[in-house]
Amino acid sequence: MVSPHFVCSLRLLCLPRLVAILILAAGLASCAGRPSSSPGAAPATPPAPTAAVNLPTTVKHYTAPAAGRPWPDTTDGIHVFNDQLALYGNEAWTAFAATHYAGTQKMTRSDADALRALNPGFLILHYRLGIGLGYRIPDGSCQPAGDYLQIIDGDWAQEWPGDDAVRPEWFFPYAGHDRVYNCDWGWYLLEVDDPAWRQWWIGEILRQLQANDADGLFADSVSVPNYLGADRWDPPLPDVDAAFEEAWAGRLERWMDFVRGQFASRYALIPNAGSWVTGRDPTDYGRADGVMIEGFGYDAWLDFGPADWQLQLNRVLGLAQQGKIILAQTYYNDLPAQRLYTLGS
Repeated sequence: MVSPHFVCSLRLLCLPRLVAILILAAGLASCAGRPSSSPGAAPATPPAPTAAVNLPTTVKHYTAPAAGRPWPDTTDGIHVFNDQLALYGNEAWTAFAATHYAGTQKMTRSDADALRALNPGFLILHYRLGIGLGYRIPDGSCQPAGDYLQIIDGDWAQEWPGDDAVRPEWFFPYAGHDRVYNCDWGWYLLEVDDPAWRQWWIGEILRQLQANDADGLFADSVSVPNYLGADRWDPPLPDVDAAFEEAWAGRLERWMDFVRGQFASRYALIPNAGSWVTGRDPTDYGRADGVMIEGFGYDAWLDFGPADWQLQLNRVLGLAQQGKIILAQTYYNDLPAQRLYTLGS
Protein backbone atom coordinates (compact mmCIF):
# COMPACT_ATOMS: atom_id res chain seq x y z
CA MET A 1 0.00 0.00 0.00
CA VAL A 2 1.17 3.50 -0.73
CA SER A 3 0.61 6.31 1.70
CA PRO A 4 -0.39 9.03 2.50
CA HIS A 5 -4.07 8.08 2.52
CA PHE A 6 -5.41 11.62 2.51
CA VAL A 7 -9.15 11.92 2.75
CA CYS A 8 -11.45 14.89 2.19
CA SER A 9 -15.17 15.24 2.58
CA LEU A 10 -18.54 16.14 1.11
CA ARG A 11 -18.46 16.35 -2.68
CA LEU A 12 -14.81 17.34 -2.65
CA LEU A 13 -12.64 16.55 -5.68
CA CYS A 14 -9.19 15.38 -4.68
CA LEU A 15 -5.86 15.02 -6.41
CA PRO A 16 -4.63 11.54 -7.44
CA ARG A 17 -1.21 10.57 -6.10
CA LEU A 18 -1.86 12.55 -2.92
CA VAL A 19 -5.34 11.99 -1.66
CA ALA A 20 -8.34 9.83 -1.18
CA ILE A 21 -11.72 11.26 -0.21
CA LEU A 22 -13.59 10.93 3.06
CA ILE A 23 -17.22 11.97 2.98
CA LEU A 24 -18.26 12.73 6.53
CA ALA A 25 -21.68 14.02 7.47
CA ALA A 26 -21.48 16.97 9.86
CA GLY A 27 -22.67 16.52 13.42
CA LEU A 28 -21.47 13.11 14.57
CA ALA A 29 -22.96 12.02 17.85
CA SER A 30 -19.89 12.91 19.87
CA CYS A 31 -17.94 15.41 17.75
CA ALA A 32 -16.93 18.81 19.02
CA GLY A 33 -19.09 21.70 17.78
CA ARG A 34 -18.13 23.80 14.80
CA PRO A 35 -16.90 27.38 15.10
CA SER A 36 -19.51 30.07 14.66
CA SER A 37 -18.25 31.29 11.28
CA SER A 38 -20.97 31.36 8.64
CA PRO A 39 -20.22 29.45 5.41
CA GLY A 40 -22.52 31.82 3.55
CA ALA A 41 -20.25 34.73 4.43
CA ALA A 42 -17.16 33.07 3.01
CA PRO A 43 -15.46 34.73 0.06
CA ALA A 44 -16.09 32.99 -3.25
CA THR A 45 -12.39 33.06 -4.11
CA PRO A 46 -10.20 32.58 -1.04
CA PRO A 47 -6.88 34.38 -1.27
CA ALA A 48 -3.75 32.28 -1.42
CA PRO A 49 -1.85 32.26 1.89
CA THR A 50 1.71 33.51 1.72
CA ALA A 51 2.88 30.95 4.32
CA ALA A 52 4.76 27.95 3.03
CA VAL A 53 4.24 24.34 4.02
CA ASN A 54 6.99 21.80 4.31
CA LEU A 55 6.39 19.27 1.55
CA PRO A 56 7.67 15.78 2.33
CA THR A 57 10.61 14.60 0.29
CA THR A 58 9.99 10.93 1.03
CA VAL A 59 6.87 9.08 2.09
CA LYS A 60 6.80 5.74 3.87
CA HIS A 61 4.35 3.05 2.83
CA TYR A 62 1.46 2.32 5.15
CA THR A 63 1.43 -1.27 6.38
CA ALA A 64 -2.09 -2.63 6.68
CA PRO A 65 -2.92 -4.45 9.93
CA ALA A 66 -2.01 -8.13 9.78
CA ALA A 67 -4.76 -10.26 8.26
CA GLY A 68 -6.88 -7.16 7.82
CA ARG A 69 -8.41 -5.65 4.71
CA PRO A 70 -5.95 -3.33 2.95
CA TRP A 71 -6.50 0.41 2.75
CA PRO A 72 -6.64 1.64 -0.85
CA ASP A 73 -3.55 2.60 -2.81
CA THR A 74 -3.92 6.32 -3.54
CA THR A 75 -1.06 6.75 -6.00
CA ASP A 76 -3.32 6.68 -9.04
CA GLY A 77 -6.88 6.91 -7.84
CA ILE A 78 -9.40 8.84 -5.78
CA HIS A 79 -11.13 6.97 -2.96
CA VAL A 80 -14.19 7.90 -0.94
CA PHE A 81 -14.62 6.99 2.73
CA ASN A 82 -18.15 7.83 3.88
CA ASP A 83 -18.97 8.58 7.50
CA GLN A 84 -22.19 6.65 8.02
CA LEU A 85 -24.31 5.07 5.33
CA ALA A 86 -28.04 4.52 5.58
CA LEU A 87 -28.80 1.68 3.17
CA TYR A 88 -32.60 1.73 3.59
CA GLY A 89 -32.72 -1.89 2.37
CA ASN A 90 -32.30 -0.50 -1.15
CA GLU A 91 -30.34 -2.98 -3.27
CA ALA A 92 -29.34 -0.47 -5.95
CA TRP A 93 -28.06 2.04 -3.40
CA THR A 94 -26.21 -0.68 -1.49
CA ALA A 95 -24.53 -1.79 -4.70
CA PHE A 96 -23.52 1.78 -5.52
CA ALA A 97 -22.04 2.34 -2.06
CA ALA A 98 -20.17 -0.97 -2.05
CA THR A 99 -18.58 -0.30 -5.43
CA HIS A 100 -17.93 3.46 -5.17
CA TYR A 101 -16.77 3.95 -1.57
CA ALA A 102 -13.62 2.53 0.00
CA GLY A 103 -15.41 2.19 3.31
CA THR A 104 -17.46 3.75 6.07
CA GLN A 105 -17.94 3.69 9.84
CA LYS A 106 -20.63 3.23 12.45
CA MET A 107 -22.53 0.44 10.64
CA THR A 108 -24.63 -2.43 11.97
CA ARG A 109 -23.32 -5.90 11.28
CA SER A 110 -26.21 -6.68 8.93
CA ASP A 111 -25.45 -3.61 6.82
CA ALA A 112 -21.71 -4.41 6.90
CA ASP A 113 -22.44 -7.91 5.63
CA ALA A 114 -24.65 -6.55 2.84
CA LEU A 115 -21.87 -4.24 1.64
CA ARG A 116 -19.19 -6.92 1.84
CA ALA A 117 -21.32 -9.43 -0.03
CA LEU A 118 -20.72 -7.12 -3.00
CA ASN A 119 -17.22 -5.91 -2.07
CA PRO A 120 -15.28 -8.17 0.35
CA GLY A 121 -12.60 -5.49 0.74
CA PHE A 122 -15.02 -2.80 1.95
CA LEU A 123 -13.50 -1.09 5.01
CA ILE A 124 -15.55 -0.40 8.14
CA LEU A 125 -14.38 1.42 11.26
CA HIS A 126 -16.02 0.94 14.65
CA TYR A 127 -17.02 4.25 16.30
CA ARG A 128 -16.37 4.95 19.98
CA LEU A 129 -15.32 7.94 22.05
CA GLY A 130 -11.63 7.90 22.88
CA ILE A 131 -11.57 9.84 26.17
CA GLY A 132 -15.23 9.74 27.16
CA LEU A 133 -18.10 7.47 28.09
CA GLY A 134 -21.42 8.38 26.52
CA TYR A 135 -24.28 9.00 28.92
CA ARG A 136 -27.39 11.03 28.03
CA ILE A 137 -28.18 13.96 25.74
CA PRO A 138 -27.89 17.23 27.71
CA ASP A 139 -30.61 19.84 28.00
CA GLY A 140 -30.07 23.59 27.72
CA SER A 141 -28.84 23.75 31.31
CA CYS A 142 -26.15 21.10 30.78
CA GLN A 143 -28.16 18.45 32.61
CA PRO A 144 -28.22 14.85 31.30
CA ALA A 145 -31.98 14.78 30.85
CA GLY A 146 -32.35 13.36 27.35
CA ASP A 147 -32.10 9.94 25.76
CA TYR A 148 -29.15 7.64 26.36
CA LEU A 149 -26.41 7.80 23.71
CA GLN A 150 -26.13 4.85 21.35
CA ILE A 151 -23.25 2.88 19.81
CA ILE A 152 -23.00 -0.11 17.48
CA ASP A 153 -22.67 -3.47 19.24
CA GLY A 154 -23.64 -5.67 16.31
CA ASP A 155 -26.75 -3.47 16.22
CA TRP A 156 -27.56 -0.16 17.93
CA ALA A 157 -27.23 -0.38 21.71
CA GLN A 158 -27.00 1.92 24.74
CA GLU A 159 -23.44 3.05 25.42
CA TRP A 160 -23.84 3.65 29.17
CA PRO A 161 -23.30 0.26 30.85
CA GLY A 162 -25.52 1.10 33.82
CA ASP A 163 -25.09 2.98 37.09
CA ASP A 164 -24.17 -0.21 38.93
CA ALA A 165 -21.49 -1.14 36.39
CA VAL A 166 -19.45 2.09 36.36
CA ARG A 167 -16.72 2.68 38.93
CA PRO A 168 -15.76 6.04 40.48
CA GLU A 169 -12.10 5.74 39.49
CA TRP A 170 -13.02 5.57 35.79
CA PHE A 171 -13.86 9.28 35.70
CA PHE A 172 -11.57 12.30 35.56
CA PRO A 173 -12.16 14.52 38.63
CA TYR A 174 -11.66 18.27 38.45
CA ALA A 175 -12.24 21.35 40.62
CA GLY A 176 -13.75 19.36 43.47
CA HIS A 177 -16.13 17.42 41.21
CA ASP A 178 -16.03 13.64 40.88
CA ARG A 179 -16.98 13.79 37.19
CA VAL A 180 -16.73 16.25 34.30
CA TYR A 181 -19.71 16.29 31.89
CA ASN A 182 -19.67 17.52 28.29
CA CYS A 183 -22.49 20.04 27.85
CA ASP A 184 -22.65 19.67 24.05
CA TRP A 185 -22.62 15.92 23.54
CA GLY A 186 -23.57 14.31 26.83
CA TRP A 187 -20.53 12.26 27.79
CA TYR A 188 -18.28 12.05 30.83
CA LEU A 189 -14.54 12.71 30.66
CA LEU A 190 -12.50 9.68 31.68
CA GLU A 191 -9.28 9.09 33.57
CA VAL A 192 -7.79 7.16 30.66
CA ASP A 193 -4.75 6.13 32.74
CA ASP A 194 -6.94 4.22 35.18
CA PRO A 195 -6.24 0.45 34.94
CA ALA A 196 -9.81 -0.54 35.81
CA TRP A 197 -11.22 1.69 33.10
CA ARG A 198 -8.73 0.43 30.53
CA GLN A 199 -9.48 -3.20 31.32
CA TRP A 200 -13.25 -2.75 30.99
CA TRP A 201 -13.08 -0.50 27.93
CA ILE A 202 -10.59 -2.50 25.86
CA GLY A 203 -12.59 -5.66 26.54
CA GLU A 204 -15.69 -3.97 25.17
CA ILE A 205 -13.82 -2.56 22.17
CA LEU A 206 -12.21 -5.87 21.16
CA ARG A 207 -15.53 -7.67 21.51
CA GLN A 208 -17.34 -5.06 19.44
CA LEU A 209 -14.65 -4.98 16.75
CA GLN A 210 -15.16 -8.70 16.33
CA ALA A 211 -18.95 -8.50 16.54
CA ASN A 212 -19.03 -5.75 13.93
CA ASP A 213 -16.32 -7.36 11.74
CA ALA A 214 -14.60 -3.97 11.81
CA ASP A 215 -11.17 -3.10 10.41
CA GLY A 216 -10.25 -0.57 13.04
CA LEU A 217 -11.41 1.93 15.62
CA PHE A 218 -12.38 5.51 14.87
CA ALA A 219 -11.84 7.07 18.30
CA ASP A 220 -13.69 10.38 18.48
CA SER A 221 -12.68 13.52 20.38
CA VAL A 222 -9.11 12.44 21.19
CA SER A 223 -7.88 15.93 22.07
CA VAL A 224 -6.65 17.70 25.17
CA PRO A 225 -10.15 18.28 26.58
CA ASN A 226 -10.05 22.06 27.06
CA TYR A 227 -9.23 22.36 23.32
CA LEU A 228 -12.80 21.12 22.71
CA GLY A 229 -14.06 24.27 24.45
CA ALA A 230 -13.09 24.97 28.04
CA ASP A 231 -16.52 26.38 28.89
CA ARG A 232 -18.40 23.44 27.35
CA TRP A 233 -17.79 21.27 30.40
CA ASP A 234 -19.43 21.06 33.81
CA PRO A 235 -17.37 22.04 35.73
CA PRO A 236 -15.55 24.29 33.24
CA LEU A 237 -11.98 23.36 32.36
CA PRO A 238 -9.16 25.95 32.22
CA ASP A 239 -8.96 28.11 29.11
CA VAL A 240 -5.15 27.96 29.08
CA ASP A 241 -3.09 25.89 31.49
CA ALA A 242 0.25 24.55 30.31
CA ALA A 243 0.57 21.98 33.09
CA PHE A 244 -2.99 20.70 32.57
CA GLU A 245 -2.47 20.45 28.81
CA GLU A 246 0.92 18.75 29.07
CA ALA A 247 -0.50 16.22 31.51
CA TRP A 248 -3.41 15.46 29.21
CA ALA A 249 -1.16 15.14 26.14
CA GLY A 250 0.78 12.52 28.11
CA ARG A 251 -2.47 10.71 28.92
CA LEU A 252 -3.46 10.67 25.24
CA GLU A 253 -0.08 9.33 24.16
CA ARG A 254 -0.08 6.58 26.80
CA TRP A 255 -3.65 5.71 25.80
CA MET A 256 -2.67 5.41 22.12
CA ASP A 257 0.30 3.22 23.05
CA PHE A 258 -1.99 1.02 25.17
CA VAL A 259 -4.67 0.64 22.47
CA ARG A 260 -2.20 -0.18 19.70
CA GLY A 261 -0.55 -2.71 21.97
CA GLN A 262 -3.90 -4.38 22.59
CA PHE A 263 -4.77 -4.32 18.88
CA ALA A 264 -1.48 -6.15 18.16
CA SER A 265 -1.47 -4.93 14.53
CA ARG A 266 -4.84 -6.56 13.85
CA TYR A 267 -6.87 -3.34 13.86
CA ALA A 268 -6.09 0.25 12.88
CA LEU A 269 -6.43 3.02 15.48
CA ILE A 270 -7.54 6.34 13.97
CA PRO A 271 -8.33 9.08 16.52
CA ASN A 272 -10.11 12.32 15.72
CA ALA A 273 -7.51 15.03 16.33
CA GLY A 274 -9.92 17.89 15.59
CA SER A 275 -8.59 20.71 13.44
CA TRP A 276 -5.15 20.31 15.03
CA VAL A 277 -4.42 24.02 14.91
CA THR A 278 -3.80 24.73 18.59
CA GLY A 279 -0.19 25.90 18.51
CA ARG A 280 0.54 24.86 22.07
CA ASP A 281 -0.78 21.29 21.54
CA PRO A 282 2.11 18.89 22.32
CA THR A 283 0.24 15.64 21.52
CA ASP A 284 2.15 13.12 19.39
CA TYR A 285 -0.47 11.54 17.12
CA GLY A 286 2.26 9.54 15.40
CA ARG A 287 1.58 6.89 18.05
CA ALA A 288 -1.66 5.96 16.22
CA ASP A 289 -2.09 4.40 12.76
CA GLY A 290 -3.44 7.70 11.47
CA VAL A 291 -5.76 10.58 12.30
CA MET A 292 -8.95 12.20 11.16
CA ILE A 293 -8.61 15.97 10.78
CA GLU A 294 -12.03 17.55 11.34
CA GLY A 295 -11.97 20.87 9.54
CA PHE A 296 -9.26 20.42 6.93
CA GLY A 297 -7.89 22.82 4.32
CA TYR A 298 -10.26 25.68 3.56
CA ASP A 299 -11.97 25.18 6.93
CA ALA A 300 -8.70 25.90 8.72
CA TRP A 301 -8.00 29.00 6.63
CA LEU A 302 -11.52 30.41 7.08
CA ASP A 303 -11.97 29.61 10.76
CA PHE A 304 -8.47 30.34 12.01
CA GLY A 305 -6.40 32.11 9.33
CA PRO A 306 -3.34 31.42 7.15
CA ALA A 307 -0.93 30.75 10.02
CA ASP A 308 -3.10 27.99 11.46
CA TRP A 309 -3.75 26.59 7.97
CA GLN A 310 0.04 26.35 7.60
CA LEU A 311 0.36 24.71 11.02
CA GLN A 312 -2.31 22.15 10.18
CA LEU A 313 -0.73 21.27 6.83
CA ASN A 314 2.76 20.92 8.29
CA ARG A 315 1.48 18.65 11.06
CA VAL A 316 -0.47 16.52 8.59
CA LEU A 317 2.50 16.28 6.26
CA GLY A 318 4.65 15.20 9.19
CA LEU A 319 2.33 12.22 9.71
CA ALA A 320 2.28 11.57 5.97
CA GLN A 321 6.03 11.21 6.05
CA GLN A 322 5.55 8.49 8.65
CA GLY A 323 3.18 6.59 6.37
CA LYS A 324 0.03 7.27 8.41
CA ILE A 325 -3.59 7.19 7.29
CA ILE A 326 -4.99 10.74 7.01
CA LEU A 327 -8.75 11.31 6.89
CA ALA A 328 -9.08 14.98 5.92
CA GLN A 329 -12.65 16.16 6.45
CA THR A 330 -14.16 19.53 5.58
CA TYR A 331 -17.44 21.36 6.12
CA TYR A 332 -17.12 24.45 3.93
CA ASN A 333 -17.41 23.11 0.40
CA ASP A 334 -20.51 24.68 -1.14
CA LEU A 335 -18.57 26.81 -3.61
CA PRO A 336 -16.13 25.56 -6.26
CA ALA A 337 -13.42 27.87 -4.89
CA GLN A 338 -13.83 26.34 -1.42
CA ARG A 339 -13.51 22.82 -2.78
CA LEU A 340 -10.50 23.78 -4.89
CA TYR A 341 -8.82 25.40 -1.90
CA THR A 342 -9.09 22.19 0.07
CA LEU A 343 -8.00 20.25 -3.01
CA GLY A 344 -4.92 22.43 -3.18
CA SER A 345 -4.27 21.84 0.50
